[in-house]
Amino acid sequence: MIVRFDGKTILQPADLQRAASDTPPGKTVDVGILRAGAHTTLHLTVGTAPAGAECWESYNAALRALRLGYREVYWYRGGVASWQAAGLPLYPP
Repeated sequence: MIVRFDGKTILQPADLQRAASDTPPGKTVDVGILRAGAHTTLHLTVGTAPAGAECWESYNAALRALRLGYREVYWYRGGVASWQAAGLPLYPP
């Protein structure tokens, strides 16, 4: 079980997803593992998802928006590329 990611405590899967998605590709991070009662630290380099990968970061953001009360929330499985292919506008962050 992953219990730490780059200094952040992981209590549930969403914690790991958030921590990993906030980490830039190429950064080496320490990942704390608890297995059979023993703690181990792995040193991993964060990569990037291959083109066409499903965009779980946007899915999780959509879930958070729904929990905050927003009702017109859309998730495009293919991320930005899918959004653009649907002819929807992009705005600068």
